[in-house]
Amino acid sequence: MSDFITADRVRECIEIGYEKARILEMGGEPKPGDAVWFAIQGAMETLPRLPDREAGWLYSQRSCWPEIAHDHVDKLDAYIAELDRLKMGEDPSRITIRTPPPSPKAIARMELIFDLHTGWHRYLKGRNKPRDWKVICRLCQGQRVAAIAREARCDKRTVYDIRSRQLEHIAVGLREEYRELFEVAA
Repeated sequence: MSDFITADRVRECIEIGYEKARILEMGGEPKPGDAVWFAIQGAMETLPRLPDREAGWLYSQRSCWPEIAHDHVDKLDAYIAELDRLKMGEDPSRITIRTPPPSPKAIARMELIFDLHTGWHRYLKGRNKPRDWKVICRLCQGQRVAAIAREARCDKRTVYDIRSRQLEHIAVGLREEYRELFEVAA
């Protein structure tokens, strides 16, 4: 992969991270660690949405006709009907709604963050880098801190310390390698 494409993808990841941090109003101007956090969180949200080719045949029992295009009024009517069924004590409809597959850009950002050789885990510092990367990823997935601390064999406070410390190390590593990106994005 060329350096230009990689720099472009890193820029996109950082910009999206800053944008999410600004939307959530993290108490002032977001820090580079916040941008890294939201970029990793976006990659962790993309991961489960990847298509599962092995189990795809289970869900392939759909019609070959195109999906019906619903407008806002149809969706609202269906939502109201579902609420009425719930009020009457009936079970909600058992229709499973599949999440749409991620966009190619989202997959490219995820691959950039998780790549074995060029991923962001290479910027981690300390003796137990695999544990720290696992802690960060599990926090981004929204797992409970107590469960993460139990699995990592550390205290809950240590989990938060790992998160803040290592996110700053990743941000510093990205800033050193792609200096112009952080100046533009911030």
